[in-house]
Amino acid sequence: MAPEKLASNVWFHSLLVPKIGWLRTGYQGCIRAVRRKLKELRPDIVHGIGTERDCAISAVFSGFPNVVTMAGVMSEQARLFPPRFGSYLWLAARLENFTLPRADGVIGNSIYTEELVRSRARKIWWCTPHCGPPFLTRRRQRTPSLCLAQCRCHQSEKTAVGILDVAEALHRRGLKFEFRFIGRPEPSDYTTAFLEKIKPLEAQGLARYLGTLPENELAACF
Repeated sequence: MAPEKLASNVWFHSLLVPKIGWLRTGYQGCIRAVRRKLKELRPDIVHGIGTERDCAISAVFSGFPNVVTMAGVMSEQARLFPPRFGSYLWLAARLENFTLPRADGVIGNSIYTEELVRSRARKIWWCTPHCGPPFLTRRRQRTPSLCLAQCRCHQSEKTAVGILDVAEALHRRGLKFEFRFIGRPEPSDYTTAFLEKIKPLEAQGLARYLGTLPENELAACF
């Protein structure tokens, strides 16, 4: 059962939308369900995350001032890796092009994102990174002579295994680097595969698994 509140000042509203109301109809069911609920709540502003999903398009059509956070630039992914006609990525790129110009503002996380969406957005802001004082107050360290890539992720996800494949491919090209993985090793087939796959790479000096680190040590790594 969904909770009524997530915190003292955060309410939770779970809306049921039939399958037909999702992507196959351009999220029409989601848009209408959200509009009905927002008419009751009368918010000052509506925030949608991810331009390719129901959240953003529901925010844009909410009837209230709205902003959209970019969780990824789908049109650029489609340009770099042309998707199959009618596939999810093909639809997501087009939905992004539809949503961005209609949002009151867009929140991005880098100059790169801003450059990609500037021509399609009315206004752009940068978001504050999701980090605490150890990250914001630490002074920059001397640039290491070896190229380092810090990867913070759960080793139970397929992504970590895929990054090790990338490390091997880059090594075959003669590049000098070290990939460092930081995260909680939750039990899963992917965790097992990751821990087995990284052993020979650690022996070659290509990768290291640092486990779970407290915030101050994590900040020092980055």
